[in-house]
Amino acid sequence: MLDSYPQYEDSIAVVNSVPCDTMRRDSPVTKENSEVLRVWLDGSSLDWFLEKRQSAWREAKVWNKRVGLISENPLVRCVSENEEDLFLYIPHQYYISEYNGDFFKFYLINMSSDTVKVPALDATIDRMSSSVSYPDDPNNWLSFQIGDSFVECGNSIWELQLPPLHLIECELEANFIHLGNEELDFRIEFSAEDLSIVSNSIKIRLMKEQLPYLGRVFE
Repeated sequence: MLDSYPQYEDSIAVVNSVPCDTMRRDSPVTKENSEVLRVWLDGSSLDWFLEKRQSAWREAKVWNKRVGLISENPLVRCVSENEEDLFLYIPHQYYISEYNGDFFKFYLINMSSDTVKVPALDATIDRMSSSVSYPDDPNNWLSFQIGDSFVECGNSIWELQLPPLHLIECELEANFIHLGNEELDFRIEFSAEDLSIVSNSIKIRLMKEQLPYLGRVFE
């Protein structure tokens, strides 16, 4: 089990000294393997997969689950009280394990007075990425996942309109996370046009074999 809890910025997790996210923090089990990884390793080694198929395990695929009003979500309404711009929030209960894989739930929240144009690819949110840092070097964030840069079909590319005081509930595919014992801080990032924002951080575990690829560019 993960025995370290996510780190939260006071301005996000607490409003006027009142805790917003009072749910028990998720502590996902460190898995021996995953069904998705087993499929990839059928006929190939782990080392070959990690090096030659980085586009598979380092892709930040973020699904748009729904767009809704901030006022309809008590948790988001609370953490948004002191915010004035677009921001990201990973809740205490972020981990989702389903028959088709593992996901991290988070919110893209628009507290600005403008409608934000969010790049999208089919049913996924584009321009999302993630980064990690080692606990002993918390200010050195290394690139982990990036968005899908291989989509060329114009019909797949569109813009989602996120009005003021609305949120997007998102799910990040996490099939290659929590497979090892190397603990790191993890955050989600979003950039579009002149926007660049990062979420609060949580703790994740990766395999030691994944670590040499962090921060490296891949194709």
